[in-house]
Amino acid sequence: IVYAVDLGSHSLKAIAFSRSFGRTRIRGLRVVKLREGFDYTGESGKRKEILREAFLELFEMGEAMGKLRIALPSSSAFIRLTKLPLIRGKVHPKSVDYEVREKIPCSPEELVWDYLRLHEKDAHSGSLVLVAAKKEAVTEILEVTREIGLEVEGITAGPCAFYQAFRKRIEEDETLLLLDLGAHTLDLAVLKRNGFWPRTITQGSARIFEALEKETGTPAQ
Repeated sequence: IVYAVDLGSHSLKAIAFSRSFGRTRIRGLRVVKLREGFDYTGESGKRKEILREAFLELFEMGEAMGKLRIALPSSSAFIRLTKLPLIRGKVHPKSVDYEVREKIPCSPEELVWDYLRLHEKDAHSGSLVLVAAKKEAVTEILEVTREIGLEVEGITAGPCAFYQAFRKRIEEDETLLLLDLGAHTLDLAVLKRNGFWPRTITQGSARIFEALEKETGTPAQ
């Protein structure tokens, strides 16, 4: 069993699925609200305590435990597109390191990062999606999950999870637009079989409900 976990600003969402004979079967879906006071920019100890509570509640499913794949909210990650020359069909690691330093507004020592190479037919250059997050935030998640006996297989950003989930399902000449409306951000991703264009808009459902409440006088709740 593998659990795909979406870590938001107000809740944890998880889908449990298994694979057999080349097919994927969804085993369950669960949403757990994060306790009031959770803040990605707040005090680390309190944040870890709330995350621990949420993960413990999320995995009281009574099922066999499996590996976790966690998607961070786009507000906690950096996603950048770039194109680099290929050397013998491969991207040179030092070129990627240089792009991280140039395109991400943090010291590389504060980050954990990786990249996804898009499957293009260009033999001379490669399109990459750089994904980075603050080392402290990733370490917190790994510490919490390790303490309660959960194994994390991978951590990515929400829009990149879109691409990885749908890439093989897109036809050669098809373009797909995916939207994910969260409490504080709207993530959109334009997907093609060999292309990916992510953007995050810092307006989410909380702002929409605030505007509705202001205009109608009706409490958003």
